[in-house]
Amino acid sequence: MDADFRTWNVFRRRSDGGLCCAVPAEAPVPRFLLCGEWDFGFAITDGGRPVRGFCPFEAEAAAGSGGFHLFLAFVPPLGTAPGGTEARGGGSRTAGSRIPS
Repeated sequence: MDADFRTWNVFRRRSDGGLCCAVPAEAPVPRFLLCGEWDFGFAITDGGRPVRGFCPFEAEAAAGSGGFHLFLAFVPPLGTAPGGTEARGGGSRTAGSRIPS
């Protein structure tokens, strides 16, 4: 397990499931993700299955300046995690809320 890797919560835009926003798990959820156009998709964890399109180095740089990282992912349809299993979470979130690990 990489001690420097952080867990990322990934939100997917409803109208375009390939557009994703990764937020560090310990950070508040940005307000724009709460507008009703985004759903929690899955979490990226150390040792988990890699997500095509997600680059941890780019995500760290973007999150360091803006708190989140937008990227295009090649993932299964909404409602499934990258491994093909049902995604956890969903529902509405309040500004500044955190996704439990």
